[in-house]
Amino acid sequence: MKNLNIRPISNRGQALVEYILIFSLFTMISLGLIKAFNTMMDNTFTSFSYVISQHLSVGVCEESCFFNGYSNQ
Repeated sequence: MKNLNIRPISNRGQALVEYILIFSLFTMISLGLIKAFNTMMDNTFTSFSYVISQHLSVGVCEESCFFNGYSNQ
């Protein structure tokens, strides 16, 4: 049998690879949370602007107005 010069596997780079994998996992989770927060804020402001524009552009109130103090009461 031939004697092959096989070196044992080095563990020097294993910790670095593990840290890179953990960092990339946290980065993906963070980006997902930021994207979800951005979507929630966009929907909130869209709904808020729609409601405000509807309340401010109403015509004459027949019975009672939502806002007191407008001239269309």
